[in-house]
Amino acid sequence: MFNFFRKNSKNTTPAQNAAQKKDSENAKSSLPVILQSVVVAAILNIREEPDSNARIVGKITKNTIVSIFKIVNDDWFMIKYNNKECYISSKFVKPLKGYVNANILNVRDQPASNSNIIAKLTKNEIVEIIMRLPDWYKINYKSHDAYVSAKFITFENIETENPHHDVNVDLLKNRSALMRIKLEPEEKIEIPKEPRENKIVAQTYNNYGGFLRALSNEINIDIATAIAVIAVESAGKAYSDSGNVIIRFENHLFYRYWGEKNKNTYDKYFSFDSAKKWETHKFRKDENAEWKVFHGDQDAEWEVLQFARTLDNDAALISASYGAPQILGSNFKKIGYMNAEDMLFYFGRDIKYQIFALFDFLNPQMIQHLQNKNFKDFAGIYNGKGQEERYGDFIRKSYEAFKQINLA
Repeated sequence: MFNFFRKNSKNTTPAQNAAQKKDSENAKSSLPVILQSVVVAAILNIREEPDSNARIVGKITKNTIVSIFKIVNDDWFMIKYNNKECYISSKFVKPLKGYVNANILNVRDQPASNSNIIAKLTKNEIVEIIMRLPDWYKINYKSHDAYVSAKFITFENIETENPHHDVNVDLLKNRSALMRIKLEPEEKIEIPKEPRENKIVAQTYNNYGGFLRALSNEINIDIATAIAVIAVESAGKAYSDSGNVIIRFENHLFYRYWGEKNKNTYDKYFSFDSAKKWETHKFRKDENAEWKVFHGDQDAEWEVLQFARTLDNDAALISASYGAPQILGSNFKKIGYMNAEDMLFYFGRDIKYQIFALFDFLNPQMIQHLQNKNFKDFAGIYNGKGQEERYGDFIRKSYEAFKQINLA
C-alpha cells in the first residue's frame, strides 16, 4: 500500500502537489484537542517522532498543561509545538482535573442533553477529564466512561483548593494565605560536604526552609524537628530524577489490603519477611523470573506500584507512602483528600502539598512529642511500633545536625 501511494504521487503536477500539501496542512491545523493533561515530570522532552531515541526539539516543565491532539499508542501522545506535530511520552503526564461550577451537574451516558442521566455531581466536585468533545467532556466516573457538559467544568484555582469535599478549616493546606508563602528561606546556608546528616538537613532547609518555618510556627514546634523528619523520611527529596513523586511500596500492606484474599496470585509476584513484615520486600513481574529487591531504586518502586495497580488500583495506592514526608496513601482522608489517587495527584503538582501533608497528619500527641523532643515516642506513632528505636535515633541525629549549624 505504501509503495502504491508513492508511485502515484510521482504522476502529479507541481500545482497538484502544492494543493495536496496545503490540504494536508489545513487538515492537521484543524485537528481537535482530544485531551488536556498536566506534566508530572520535572522536565519533559518533546521529540520529533514517537520514539525515545528521536531528536529532542523542546522541553516543558512540571505542572504545564498540554493539549493532546492524538493518542499514538499507550506510550506516546501527539502535541503541537511551534506549530508542528511533535510527541511526548504519555507516562509523564496525567489527566487534567477540573471541578464542577454548577450546583448540580448531570452525568450522562452519552454526549447529548437527551441521553440517560446516570449520576449527579454537586458544586466543587472534582472530575478527571479523559477527552474533550465540542460541547462535552468525557470523564472517568467510577472507572467508567461518562459525559458532562463542558460549560459547567472549570480548571481555575485547582492548585490552591481541594474542591471535591467540604473544606476543613483545621487543615493547614486549606488556608490560602499559607499557600502563598515562599518555599525557600530568605537567607540560605552553605552546604557542608560532611557529615551526611549535616549535608541533608542543610539542603532541606535551603529548599523548603521558608515554608517549613511558617508551618512550624503554626503548630508551635521547632523548625529543626520538621526538617529532621523530612530528612529522615526521604533525605529531603520530594521527586525522583525521573520527575515522579518519591514513593515506597509496601508489600506487606498490599498483602493486607488485597493479597490475603488473592494469595495464589499475590505469591507469584510479591514476597516479604513474615517475621519483620516491613523488611525483605521482593518483586517479580513474571512468576518464573528471579526475585528482585526494589527498595532504594525509585524507578523500580514505581514499576512495582504500577504493576500492583493492574491487580487492584485502590489497594495498591493505599499500600505505598508518598513524597518528602512519606505519608501512607491509606491516610488520604485524614489529610483532606478524596482518595489516594487524588492525594498522589496533588503531591505531584506542588511540593507544598507534600509539606502540608506532614503537618496535617500530625495529631496532638505527635506534636507534643516533637515539642518535647521525644523522638522515639514520635517515631512509634509516625513510623509504627517496632520502628521507634531505629527511626527515633535517625530523627534525633538529624535534629542535632541541624542544631549544629545554628539556624534554628
